Amino acid sequence: MERGILLDTKTIILALAFGSFIFGFLLILFQYDQDKSHRIPFWIPAKFFQGAGTLIFYYGESVASPLVMMLSTILLLSGCAYEGWAVFYITGHPVSRKVHSSTTAGIIAICAGMFYLTPIHRMATTFLLHTLFYLLPGLAILQNPGKHSLLRTMLAYSYLLLASIFFASALQFLLMTHQSWPASGLFIDQITLPSVFFMMLISGFSMLLLAKEKIDSELEAALLAKNRFLQIVSHEFRTPLGLLSSSADIVYHYWDRLTPEERTTQTKRIRSGVEQINSLISSILSYNQPKIIDGAASGGSVAVGSLCQKIAEEAEAVWNNGQVFRLSIAENCGEGLVDENLFRRVVQNLLTNAFSYTEPGGDVTLRLARSSDMLLLDVSDSGIGIDLDDQKNIFDKFFRGQNIGSRRGLGLGLSIVQEALALLKGSIHVESSIGHGTTMHITIPLIPEPK
Repeated sequence: MERGILLDTKTIILALAFGSFIFGFLLILFQYDQDKSHRIPFWIPAKFFQGAGTLIFYYGESVASPLVMMLSTILLLSGCAYEGWAVFYITGHPVSRKVHSSTTAGIIAICAGMFYLTPIHRMATTFLLHTLFYLLPGLAILQNPGKHSLLRTMLAYSYLLLASIFFASALQFLLMTHQSWPASGLFIDQITLPSVFFMMLISGFSMLLLAKEKIDSELEAALLAKNRFLQIVSHEFRTPLGLLSSSADIVYHYWDRLTPEERTTQTKRIRSGVEQINSLISSILSYNQPKIIDGAASGGSVAVGSLCQKIAEEAEAVWNNGQVFRLSIAENCGEGLVDENLFRRVVQNLLTNAFSYTEPGGDVTLRLARSSDMLLLDVSDSGIGIDLDDQKNIFDKFFRGQNIGSRRGLGLGLSIVQEALALLKGSIHVESSIGHGTTMHITIPLIPEPK
């Protein structure tokens, strides 16, 4: 039977080549002028490798040169591998440069070894490698739990169908005899190539839509992170602004009655409030820098007891509304490496809550001790307490207990404490009951000051 009766084989090959180039240019337009973090590695070279390899194969059949056909095979297989790496990236399985470089080297070595194979076994090996490079990304998509959208399913099954087609072609070549060449040619021309053409169209468009979906989800996550950051910053501004307001009022109304020591104390508090606001502004200006959103600045050596006392006195000056405040700091706290901003965030928010939910005349207590290289911080109050059912949710953003009444607040304080402790590698344990107050037990690893 004459090859190409039903379909024009060379036209299909040419269409595959130009289709790959067109997809490559579409991807360039798709990723043009976007944030580099949103660009998908390996994808654009994959399409150009596939296009170039198919085009060389189209013209190489007429010259029948082994070197030309080897170059075509290298480009086609590398394009398939790179496309697989791009799929892995889109579906959350990044591939290291080392893996893809070693794969490329392996493809070149295998193609060089094909010189010593018969034409039949050479084609079978090529199809088996194509099978592998489409099977792996297809399985990776299906095995990714919780992310089976219609697009992902379409992409996965198009790759698995491509793998099946290539595997069937490989078996066809492995099992054929010299007399079966015409039948094999018909199988390749009329089944393999058209199927590959249509499956590549489906996978190409599915992958393009998936990439857009991934970028949209990343932008949405960035927007949520920005909103969270602004909420935290707004919440954290309250204490330094309150400190500035109260100290400025004292200085303005009672300057003549203050002793030199009291004037110095109020001046230091004003300066501390300004420093805190400057720190928050620096965080806002540095928002795009890594980890700034979480406040994870590098820790330095601090006198922990003195720092804790300073934070406690500032919080008391702002939030004490007639409560009895007791401060107990063990003498052995010493110095250590700890992130001052994160530590301040923990102590400040715990004391703010303790004062806010304790009636005038009630007790608020802060105790700080050190056991080996572990800071032990307890903040307790005799306030309204936390219902047992509410305790499992108190670290959720914007959650507020059932018994808070008309007290103002955003429900962010304890979520900020928990996030700061996570960065400090610390932990928090709550003891509370309605009407009997609350105690927060905090542990924070403290790295000793190197000698």
